[in-house]
Amino acid sequence: MISGCLSRNVGILIVNKLIPEERHFVTVEKIHYILNRQSEKHFNNPKSTSTEPQKSDSLTRQIVQMVIQLSVLIFILGWCFAILSPFFTPIIWGIIITITIYPAFVKLSNKLGDRKKLASLILTLALLAAINCTGCIFVWVSY
Repeated sequence: MISGCLSRNVGILIVNKLIPEERHFVTVEKIHYILNRQSEKHFNNPKSTSTEPQKSDSLTRQIVQMVIQLSVLIFILGWCFAILSPFFTPIIWGIIITITIYPAFVKLSNKLGDRKKLASLILTLALLAAINCTGCIFVWVSY
Protein backbone atom coordinates (compact mmCIF):
# COMPACT_ATOMS: atom_id res chain seq x y z
CA MET A 1 0.00 0.00 0.00
CA ILE A 2 2.78 2.42 0.93
CA SER A 3 4.85 1.48 -2.11
CA GLY A 4 1.82 1.98 -4.37
CA CYS A 5 1.21 5.47 -2.97
CA LEU A 6 4.88 6.26 -3.18
CA SER A 7 5.19 5.17 -6.80
CA ARG A 8 2.00 7.08 -7.69
CA ASN A 9 3.31 10.24 -6.01
CA VAL A 10 6.71 9.86 -7.68
CA GLY A 11 4.94 9.35 -11.01
CA ILE A 12 2.89 12.52 -10.49
CA LEU A 13 6.02 14.45 -9.55
CA ILE A 14 7.79 13.21 -12.66
CA VAL A 15 4.86 14.14 -14.86
CA ASN A 16 4.54 17.54 -13.22
CA LYS A 17 8.25 18.14 -13.87
CA LEU A 18 8.04 17.02 -17.48
CA ILE A 19 4.70 18.54 -18.44
CA PRO A 20 3.49 21.08 -15.86
CA GLU A 21 0.11 21.70 -17.51
CA GLU A 22 -1.02 18.09 -16.98
CA ARG A 23 -1.63 18.20 -13.20
CA HIS A 24 -4.43 15.69 -12.96
CA PHE A 25 -4.72 12.05 -12.04
CA VAL A 26 -2.06 10.06 -13.86
CA THR A 27 -2.04 6.36 -14.65
CA VAL A 28 1.06 4.23 -14.93
CA GLU A 29 0.48 3.81 -18.66
CA LYS A 30 0.43 7.58 -19.11
CA ILE A 31 3.68 7.91 -17.17
CA HIS A 32 5.33 5.35 -19.43
CA TYR A 33 3.96 7.11 -22.48
CA ILE A 34 5.23 10.51 -21.32
CA LEU A 35 8.64 9.16 -20.35
CA ASN A 36 8.98 7.39 -23.69
CA ARG A 37 7.95 10.53 -25.53
CA GLN A 38 10.52 12.59 -23.60
CA SER A 39 13.27 10.07 -24.28
CA GLU A 40 12.38 10.05 -27.99
CA LYS A 41 12.60 13.85 -28.08
CA HIS A 42 15.94 13.68 -26.33
CA PHE A 43 17.43 11.13 -28.73
CA ASN A 44 15.87 12.54 -31.91
CA ASN A 45 16.94 16.15 -31.29
CA PRO A 46 20.54 16.51 -32.51
CA LYS A 47 20.79 20.07 -31.17
CA SER A 48 20.00 19.04 -27.63
CA THR A 49 22.34 20.70 -25.16
CA SER A 50 22.30 17.72 -22.83
CA THR A 51 24.28 15.62 -25.35
CA GLU A 52 27.16 18.10 -25.53
CA PRO A 53 28.68 16.98 -22.22
CA GLN A 54 28.25 13.40 -23.42
CA LYS A 55 30.15 14.23 -26.61
CA SER A 56 32.99 15.82 -24.67
CA ASP A 57 32.90 12.91 -22.21
CA SER A 58 33.09 10.50 -25.14
CA LEU A 59 35.96 12.47 -26.67
CA THR A 60 37.80 12.49 -23.34
CA ARG A 61 37.24 8.76 -22.99
CA GLN A 62 38.60 8.18 -26.52
CA ILE A 63 41.68 10.31 -25.81
CA VAL A 64 42.36 8.48 -22.54
CA GLN A 65 41.88 5.14 -24.27
CA MET A 66 44.26 6.15 -27.07
CA VAL A 67 46.92 7.32 -24.60
CA ILE A 68 46.65 4.04 -22.69
CA GLN A 69 46.93 2.01 -25.89
CA LEU A 70 49.96 3.98 -27.08
CA SER A 71 51.69 3.66 -23.72
CA VAL A 72 51.08 -0.11 -23.71
CA LEU A 73 52.42 -0.32 -27.28
CA ILE A 74 55.56 1.63 -26.34
CA PHE A 75 56.03 -0.59 -23.28
CA ILE A 76 55.73 -3.77 -25.37
CA LEU A 77 58.12 -2.47 -28.05
CA GLY A 78 60.64 -1.49 -25.38
CA TRP A 79 60.31 -4.90 -23.80
CA CYS A 80 60.83 -6.60 -27.19
CA PHE A 81 63.95 -4.49 -27.76
CA ALA A 82 65.28 -5.45 -24.32
CA ILE A 83 64.70 -9.14 -25.05
CA LEU A 84 66.21 -9.02 -28.55
CA SER A 85 69.17 -6.74 -27.77
CA PRO A 86 71.60 -9.60 -26.87
CA PHE A 87 71.06 -11.05 -30.36
CA PHE A 88 71.84 -7.88 -32.32
CA THR A 89 75.63 -8.32 -32.20
CA PRO A 90 75.64 -11.90 -33.56
CA ILE A 91 73.14 -10.93 -36.26
CA ILE A 92 75.33 -8.01 -37.36
CA TRP A 93 78.43 -10.25 -37.42
CA GLY A 94 76.50 -12.83 -39.46
CA ILE A 95 75.58 -10.15 -41.99
CA ILE A 96 79.18 -8.95 -42.19
CA ILE A 97 80.54 -12.49 -42.68
CA THR A 98 77.87 -13.29 -45.28
CA ILE A 99 78.65 -10.18 -47.34
CA THR A 100 82.38 -10.86 -47.08
CA ILE A 101 82.22 -14.55 -48.01
CA TYR A 102 79.66 -14.26 -50.83
CA PRO A 103 82.20 -13.57 -53.64
CA ALA A 104 84.17 -16.66 -52.56
CA PHE A 105 80.91 -18.66 -52.57
CA VAL A 106 80.11 -17.54 -56.13
CA LYS A 107 83.62 -18.46 -57.40
CA LEU A 108 83.59 -21.85 -55.64
CA SER A 109 80.08 -22.56 -56.92
CA ASN A 110 81.16 -21.78 -60.52
CA LYS A 111 84.27 -24.04 -60.18
CA LEU A 112 82.11 -26.89 -58.89
CA GLY A 113 79.72 -26.60 -61.85
CA ASP A 114 76.93 -24.59 -60.21
CA ARG A 115 76.63 -26.99 -57.27
CA LYS A 116 75.61 -24.40 -54.68
CA LYS A 117 74.86 -26.85 -51.88
CA LEU A 118 78.28 -28.39 -52.09
CA ALA A 119 79.92 -24.96 -52.24
CA SER A 120 78.01 -23.81 -49.16
CA LEU A 121 78.96 -27.02 -47.30
CA ILE A 122 82.66 -26.58 -48.13
CA LEU A 123 82.62 -22.91 -47.07
CA THR A 124 80.73 -23.68 -43.86
CA LEU A 125 83.20 -26.41 -42.89
CA ALA A 126 86.15 -24.16 -43.78
CA LEU A 127 84.80 -21.28 -41.66
CA LEU A 128 84.03 -23.59 -38.72
CA ALA A 129 87.56 -25.00 -38.93
CA ALA A 130 89.03 -21.49 -39.07
CA ILE A 131 87.02 -20.34 -36.05
CA ASN A 132 87.78 -23.49 -34.03
CA CYS A 133 91.48 -23.43 -34.89
CA THR A 134 91.72 -19.79 -33.93
CA GLY A 135 89.97 -20.53 -30.62
CA CYS A 136 92.29 -23.45 -29.95
CA ILE A 137 95.35 -21.30 -30.68
CA PHE A 138 94.15 -18.60 -28.25
CA VAL A 139 93.51 -21.17 -25.53
CA TRP A 140 96.93 -22.83 -26.14
CA VAL A 141 98.75 -19.47 -26.05
CA SER A 142 97.02 -18.36 -22.85
CA TYR A 143 98.41 -21.37 -20.88
